[in-house]
Amino acid sequence: MEEIEVNEAASVKAKKKPSRFVASLEDLWSGVKQWRVWLLLGWLDLKLRYRRSYLGPFWITISMAVMIYSMGFVYSKLFHMNLSEYFLYISGGMLAWFLLSTTLIEMMHGFTDAQTFILQLKMPFTVYIMRVITRNFIVLGHNVIAVLPLLIYFKCVPNFPMVLFALVVIAVSMLSIGTLFAMIGARFRDVQQVIASILQVGFLLTPVMWNASMIPGRAILAVYLNPFYYFVELLRSGVLNTHAPAMVIKGSVMIAVGGTALMLLVFSRLRHRIPFWL
Repeated sequence: MEEIEVNEAASVKAKKKPSRFVASLEDLWSGVKQWRVWLLLGWLDLKLRYRRSYLGPFWITISMAVMIYSMGFVYSKLFHMNLSEYFLYISGGMLAWFLLSTTLIEMMHGFTDAQTFILQLKMPFTVYIMRVITRNFIVLGHNVIAVLPLLIYFKCVPNFPMVLFALVVIAVSMLSIGTLFAMIGARFRDVQQVIASILQVGFLLTPVMWNASMIPGRAILAVYLNPFYYFVELLRSGVLNTHAPAMVIKGSVMIAVGGTALMLLVFSRLRHRIPFWL
Protein backbone atom coordinates (compact mmCIF):
# COMPACT_ATOMS: atom_id res chain seq x y z
CA MET A 1 0.00 0.00 0.00
CA GLU A 2 2.80 2.42 0.89
CA GLU A 3 4.49 1.77 -2.46
CA ILE A 4 1.23 2.52 -4.29
CA GLU A 5 0.79 5.79 -2.38
CA VAL A 6 4.35 6.83 -3.20
CA ASN A 7 3.80 6.13 -6.89
CA GLU A 8 0.54 8.08 -6.86
CA ALA A 9 2.20 11.05 -5.15
CA ALA A 10 5.02 10.99 -7.70
CA SER A 11 2.55 10.91 -10.59
CA VAL A 12 0.58 13.83 -9.14
CA LYS A 13 3.80 15.80 -8.73
CA ALA A 14 4.79 15.04 -12.31
CA LYS A 15 1.43 16.26 -13.54
CA LYS A 16 1.81 19.54 -11.67
CA LYS A 17 5.19 20.24 -13.27
CA PRO A 18 4.60 22.86 -15.98
CA SER A 19 5.56 22.16 -19.55
CA ARG A 20 8.62 23.78 -21.06
CA PHE A 21 6.48 26.24 -22.99
CA VAL A 22 4.59 27.29 -19.87
CA ALA A 23 7.90 27.58 -18.01
CA SER A 24 9.25 29.87 -20.73
CA LEU A 25 6.14 32.05 -20.47
CA GLU A 26 6.57 32.22 -16.70
CA ASP A 27 10.23 33.16 -17.17
CA LEU A 28 9.25 35.93 -19.58
CA TRP A 29 6.50 37.32 -17.37
CA SER A 30 8.36 37.08 -14.06
CA GLY A 31 11.45 38.63 -15.64
CA VAL A 32 9.52 41.62 -16.95
CA LYS A 33 7.87 42.08 -13.54
CA GLN A 34 11.25 42.33 -11.82
CA TRP A 35 11.78 45.78 -13.31
CA ARG A 36 13.65 47.08 -10.27
CA VAL A 37 16.33 44.43 -10.77
CA TRP A 38 17.03 44.99 -14.48
CA LEU A 39 16.78 48.76 -14.14
CA LEU A 40 19.41 48.68 -11.40
CA LEU A 41 21.64 46.25 -13.31
CA GLY A 42 21.46 48.34 -16.48
CA TRP A 43 22.28 51.52 -14.59
CA LEU A 44 25.19 49.90 -12.73
CA ASP A 45 26.56 48.54 -16.01
CA LEU A 46 26.94 52.07 -17.35
CA LYS A 47 28.43 53.37 -14.11
CA LEU A 48 31.04 50.60 -14.07
CA ARG A 49 31.77 50.92 -17.78
CA TYR A 50 32.48 54.64 -17.59
CA ARG A 51 33.94 54.98 -14.11
CA ARG A 52 36.98 57.30 -13.91
CA SER A 53 35.72 58.91 -17.11
CA TYR A 54 34.81 62.58 -16.93
CA LEU A 55 32.15 62.51 -19.63
CA GLY A 56 31.03 58.89 -19.30
CA PRO A 57 28.51 57.81 -21.95
CA PHE A 58 28.49 61.36 -23.30
CA TRP A 59 31.57 60.36 -25.30
CA ILE A 60 29.18 58.30 -27.42
CA THR A 61 26.92 61.34 -27.74
CA ILE A 62 29.82 63.53 -28.87
CA SER A 63 30.95 61.02 -31.51
CA MET A 64 27.38 60.67 -32.74
CA ALA A 65 26.98 64.47 -32.94
CA VAL A 66 30.20 64.77 -34.97
CA MET A 67 28.97 62.05 -37.33
CA ILE A 68 25.54 63.63 -37.79
CA TYR A 69 26.78 67.16 -38.43
CA SER A 70 29.67 66.18 -40.70
CA MET A 71 27.67 63.67 -42.73
CA GLY A 72 24.75 66.09 -42.87
CA PHE A 73 26.77 68.69 -44.73
CA VAL A 74 28.40 66.22 -47.12
CA TYR A 75 25.51 63.94 -47.99
CA SER A 76 22.98 66.75 -48.36
CA LYS A 77 25.12 67.95 -51.28
CA LEU A 78 25.55 64.45 -52.71
CA PHE A 79 21.81 63.72 -52.59
CA HIS A 80 20.84 67.29 -53.61
CA MET A 81 18.59 67.65 -50.57
CA ASN A 82 17.70 70.70 -48.53
CA LEU A 83 20.17 71.06 -45.66
CA SER A 84 17.53 71.49 -42.96
CA GLU A 85 15.47 68.54 -44.16
CA TYR A 86 18.48 66.26 -44.46
CA PHE A 87 19.91 67.23 -41.07
CA LEU A 88 16.65 66.22 -39.40
CA TYR A 89 16.31 63.11 -41.55
CA ILE A 90 19.77 61.74 -40.79
CA SER A 91 19.56 62.63 -37.09
CA GLY A 92 16.36 60.62 -36.63
CA GLY A 93 17.81 57.72 -38.58
CA MET A 94 21.08 57.71 -36.63
CA LEU A 95 19.23 57.70 -33.31
CA ALA A 96 17.23 54.65 -34.33
CA TRP A 97 20.11 52.79 -35.97
CA PHE A 98 22.50 53.30 -33.06
CA LEU A 99 19.88 51.96 -30.65
CA LEU A 100 19.18 48.88 -32.78
CA SER A 101 22.77 48.00 -33.71
CA THR A 102 24.35 48.43 -30.28
CA THR A 103 21.53 46.52 -28.59
CA LEU A 104 21.84 43.57 -30.96
CA ILE A 105 25.64 43.44 -30.67
CA GLU A 106 25.52 43.55 -26.87
CA MET A 107 22.80 40.91 -26.83
CA MET A 108 25.32 38.41 -28.20
CA HIS A 109 26.97 38.30 -24.77
CA GLY A 110 23.84 39.02 -22.73
CA PHE A 111 23.98 35.62 -21.00
CA THR A 112 27.77 35.21 -20.95
CA ASP A 113 28.20 38.56 -19.16
CA ALA A 114 25.69 37.35 -16.56
CA GLN A 115 27.42 33.99 -16.11
CA THR A 116 28.02 34.52 -12.38
CA PHE A 117 24.39 35.42 -11.75
CA ILE A 118 23.00 32.57 -13.84
CA LEU A 119 25.16 29.88 -12.22
CA GLN A 120 24.64 31.06 -8.64
CA LEU A 121 21.17 32.63 -8.53
CA LYS A 122 17.80 31.40 -9.68
CA MET A 123 16.49 34.35 -11.64
CA PRO A 124 14.50 34.56 -14.87
CA PHE A 125 16.73 34.67 -17.94
CA THR A 126 14.60 37.54 -19.20
CA VAL A 127 16.09 39.79 -16.51
CA TYR A 128 19.48 39.70 -18.22
CA ILE A 129 17.95 40.55 -21.60
CA MET A 130 16.06 43.50 -20.11
CA ARG A 131 19.31 44.58 -18.50
CA VAL A 132 20.90 45.05 -21.94
CA ILE A 133 17.81 46.85 -23.26
CA THR A 134 17.79 49.16 -20.24
CA ARG A 135 21.35 50.36 -20.59
CA ASN A 136 20.95 50.98 -24.32
CA PHE A 137 17.76 52.97 -23.75
CA ILE A 138 19.66 55.06 -21.19
CA VAL A 139 22.36 55.71 -23.80
CA LEU A 140 19.59 56.65 -26.24
CA GLY A 141 18.49 59.31 -23.76
CA HIS A 142 22.01 60.71 -23.81
CA ASN A 143 22.15 60.63 -27.61
CA VAL A 144 19.00 62.74 -27.85
CA ILE A 145 21.18 65.63 -26.68
CA ALA A 146 23.07 65.44 -29.99
CA VAL A 147 19.82 65.85 -31.92
CA LEU A 148 18.19 68.40 -29.62
CA PRO A 149 19.94 71.50 -31.13
CA LEU A 150 18.66 70.54 -34.58
CA LEU A 151 15.11 70.08 -33.33
CA ILE A 152 15.21 73.47 -31.61
CA TYR A 153 16.88 75.32 -34.49
CA PHE A 154 14.54 73.95 -37.15
CA LYS A 155 11.50 74.21 -34.81
CA CYS A 156 10.63 70.52 -35.03
CA VAL A 157 8.39 69.25 -32.22
CA PRO A 158 8.45 65.44 -31.89
CA ASN A 159 5.26 63.40 -31.85
CA PHE A 160 5.70 62.01 -28.35
CA PRO A 161 2.90 59.38 -28.51
CA MET A 162 4.45 58.02 -31.71
CA VAL A 163 7.92 58.07 -30.12
CA LEU A 164 6.57 56.12 -27.14
CA PHE A 165 4.83 53.64 -29.44
CA ALA A 166 8.02 53.15 -31.46
CA LEU A 167 10.11 52.58 -28.33
CA VAL A 168 7.63 50.01 -27.00
CA VAL A 169 7.62 48.12 -30.31
CA ILE A 170 11.43 48.23 -30.46
CA ALA A 171 11.72 47.07 -26.84
CA VAL A 172 9.40 44.11 -27.46
CA SER A 173 11.31 43.20 -30.62
CA MET A 174 14.68 43.51 -28.89
CA LEU A 175 13.41 41.35 -26.02
CA SER A 176 12.43 38.54 -28.37
CA ILE A 177 15.21 38.81 -30.95
CA GLY A 178 17.75 39.62 -28.25
CA THR A 179 16.91 36.44 -26.35
CA LEU A 180 17.64 34.43 -29.49
CA PHE A 181 20.89 36.34 -30.03
CA ALA A 182 21.95 35.82 -26.41
CA MET A 183 21.34 32.07 -26.73
CA ILE A 184 23.35 31.92 -29.95
CA GLY A 185 26.13 33.98 -28.37
CA ALA A 186 26.26 31.66 -25.35
CA ARG A 187 26.42 28.56 -27.53
CA PHE A 188 28.78 29.90 -30.22
CA ARG A 189 31.17 32.49 -28.79
CA ASP A 190 32.62 33.75 -32.09
CA VAL A 191 29.30 34.63 -33.74
CA GLN A 192 29.46 38.18 -32.37
CA GLN A 193 32.01 39.18 -35.02
CA VAL A 194 29.75 37.79 -37.73
CA ILE A 195 26.79 39.81 -36.44
CA ALA A 196 28.92 42.97 -36.25
CA SER A 197 29.96 42.51 -39.89
CA ILE A 198 26.36 41.92 -40.97
CA LEU A 199 25.26 45.09 -39.18
CA GLN A 200 27.93 47.11 -40.98
CA VAL A 201 26.46 45.99 -44.28
CA GLY A 202 22.95 46.51 -42.90
CA PHE A 203 23.77 50.15 -42.15
CA LEU A 204 24.48 50.75 -45.83
CA LEU A 205 21.38 48.86 -46.97
CA THR A 206 19.01 50.59 -44.52
CA PRO A 207 17.55 54.05 -45.27
CA VAL A 208 19.51 55.83 -42.54
CA MET A 209 21.53 58.24 -44.69
CA TRP A 210 19.45 57.91 -47.84
CA ASN A 211 15.72 58.00 -48.50
CA ALA A 212 13.81 54.92 -49.59
CA SER A 213 12.07 57.00 -52.27
CA MET A 214 15.40 57.14 -54.13
CA ILE A 215 15.11 53.44 -55.01
CA PRO A 216 13.34 53.02 -58.36
CA GLY A 217 10.95 50.31 -59.52
CA ARG A 218 11.00 46.82 -58.11
CA ALA A 219 14.32 47.39 -56.38
CA ILE A 220 12.32 48.95 -53.54
CA LEU A 221 11.46 45.38 -52.50
CA ALA A 222 14.99 45.12 -51.09
CA VAL A 223 14.06 47.91 -48.67
CA TYR A 224 10.74 46.36 -47.71
CA LEU A 225 12.44 43.03 -46.97
CA ASN A 226 14.87 44.75 -44.61
CA PRO A 227 13.48 44.48 -41.04
CA PHE A 228 15.62 47.39 -39.85
CA TYR A 229 13.78 49.71 -42.23
CA TYR A 230 10.53 49.45 -40.29
CA PHE A 231 12.04 50.26 -36.90
CA VAL A 232 14.23 53.09 -38.19
CA GLU A 233 11.34 54.68 -40.07
CA LEU A 234 8.94 54.22 -37.15
CA LEU A 235 11.15 55.96 -34.60
CA ARG A 236 12.26 58.63 -37.07
CA SER A 237 8.66 59.53 -37.92
CA GLY A 238 7.97 60.06 -34.22
CA VAL A 239 11.08 62.16 -33.61
CA LEU A 240 10.53 64.32 -36.70
CA ASN A 241 6.72 64.40 -36.32
CA THR A 242 6.15 63.09 -39.83
CA HIS A 243 3.51 60.70 -41.10
CA ALA A 244 4.49 57.06 -40.66
CA PRO A 245 3.21 54.88 -43.53
CA ALA A 246 0.69 52.26 -42.49
CA MET A 247 2.99 49.59 -43.92
CA VAL A 248 5.76 50.68 -41.54
CA ILE A 249 3.48 50.47 -38.50
CA LYS A 250 2.02 47.11 -39.52
CA GLY A 251 5.43 45.73 -40.49
CA SER A 252 7.09 46.69 -37.21
CA VAL A 253 4.23 45.21 -35.16
CA MET A 254 4.29 42.01 -37.21
CA ILE A 255 8.04 41.65 -36.67
CA ALA A 256 7.56 42.17 -32.93
CA VAL A 257 4.76 39.58 -32.73
CA GLY A 258 6.49 37.10 -35.03
CA GLY A 259 9.79 37.49 -33.19
CA THR A 260 8.08 36.87 -29.86
CA ALA A 261 6.42 33.70 -31.16
CA LEU A 262 9.72 32.40 -32.57
CA MET A 263 11.55 33.27 -29.37
CA LEU A 264 9.03 31.41 -27.20
CA LEU A 265 9.28 28.37 -29.45
CA VAL A 266 13.09 28.23 -29.34
CA PHE A 267 13.38 29.43 -25.74
CA SER A 268 11.01 26.74 -24.48
CA ARG A 269 13.07 24.00 -26.15
CA LEU A 270 16.56 25.22 -25.22
CA ARG A 271 16.06 27.28 -22.06
CA HIS A 272 17.24 24.49 -19.73
CA ARG A 273 20.54 24.18 -21.64
CA ILE A 274 21.69 27.79 -21.20
CA PRO A 275 23.58 27.22 -17.89
CA PHE A 276 25.53 24.36 -19.50
CA TRP A 277 26.71 26.64 -22.31
CA LEU A 278 28.31 29.10 -19.89
